Amino acid sequence: MKLNSSTGNDELCAALGKVQAKDAHGTVKLDPKIISQIRQSDEFFTLDAFPAPSSGKDSVIFVRVPSVPEAAGQGYCGAGHEDYMLLVEKQDRSLRLLDRLLIQSCLKNINLASDQSDNPRLAVKAGVAPVIASFDLMSADDVPAKTKQVVLKDRKLLLIDAAHP
Repeated sequence: MKLNSSTGNDELCAALGKVQAKDAHGTVKLDPKIISQIRQSDEFFTLDAFPAPSSGKDSVIFVRVPSVPEAAGQGYCGAGHEDYMLLVEKQDRSLRLLDRLLIQSCLKNINLASDQSDNPRLAVKAGVAPVIASFDLMSADDVPAKTKQVVLKDRKLLLIDAAHP
């Protein structure tokens, strides 16, 4: 997976139980929290690159779709999953996890609303600054689905209701 930033491209990959990142100059150091998030995931991908305005340092947003650990489809939600957006900072030669936001959860009955099932690649749309992403979200009592946006505030991911003119 390529992580685009103003300082160049980084590659993040997971294979054979190892999580690695590199750029044009070689290996990039990873925060153990990032390694843990990627190692648990079934799928991960870049959603968008977004510079953190408070620091001017590069930050990257991506969504993860983790498996239900060791449940083999027999967990509380069957083969359910928990989806997160991660805010990652690139500083010098390292990537560091700044924040994590839950956007879909079988355990908490939060569902992405999409014509394409609950696939975050299809349901989550990149936003235009200051909005990082937007998506329709349903919970047990939400009829119809509510449009939500993710914004960056004080270097944290914040979920808000979409503004309607």
